[in-house]
Amino acid sequence: MKSTPVSRSFAKAIYGPSQQKTLHNLLKRELVLNFGFENKLKIADVLIESFLEIIDQYGQAKDSLKPHQILWPAIDKDDFPGYGKSMDKIKHKAIVLTLWTFEEIEKLAEGLRLRETLMERIARLCKEAYAQDTLLSMTDISLILGISPSRASQLRKKWEENNGETLKTRGSYHDLGMTLTHKKQIIEDHLRGLMPSEIARKHKHEITSVDRYIRDFERTVPLFEEKQPISKIAFYTRMSEKLVKEYEKIYQTFLKNKNSSKTGRSEKV
Repeated sequence: MKSTPVSRSFAKAIYGPSQQKTLHNLLKRELVLNFGFENKLKIADVLIESFLEIIDQYGQAKDSLKPHQILWPAIDKDDFPGYGKSMDKIKHKAIVLTLWTFEEIEKLAEGLRLRETLMERIARLCKEAYAQDTLLSMTDISLILGISPSRASQLRKKWEENNGETLKTRGSYHDLGMTLTHKKQIIEDHLRGLMPSEIARKHKHEITSVDRYIRDFERTVPLFEEKQPISKIAFYTRMSEKLVKEYEKIYQTFLKNKNSSKTGRSEKV
């Protein structure tokens, strides 16, 4: 039976208000009444939809949790740090991490001590995060596993030495903290004349990361030659001052070795 215009209007009057009882409209009311958005309704709608997408993303991750897993806010791997860029301006994503796998628990049951599982679990957590396009810091690892950040760093470094592989962490991938060493080695190999593909194979690194390291370093060289202050180079390139200082050390060492070779003396880069 088809409804008439009158019956449709009546139904709308009765049930229409219930359609308006949504989280979107509740948030919109808050923006309009308390945050001065009464003349910015379209902007309010866009903001709310963006917020709801973030909330939904967290909810989806939570729904996928299995036993021995946790929900963790991790840094988006493609949101690189820059000059004056604080943590509240960096993109986070909710990811699912496995605290314990069945195999790890089985090893404990066979007599393996808890501390003997830490190194492999750190590597696994870093890889799980990277597979979800995010990065963990050693502070993240310390909070997850209940150990100090320095201990987490020691175990991560030991795993990398044992396996000949650099784990993708916030420090290594975004060039922070004490993990600038691998970048230094890559830039030095570049200055020695190695091709990016050779460098990537040598250090078991992604070619895209190697290209980016080289490109970023080359951006600083003209500014070093102009003897620009570190603070200005950081501002111009949108890099951290610590990273610029590291590049400057590499550059100065390269120049020193280059000049030494002209006089018949050569030093290691």
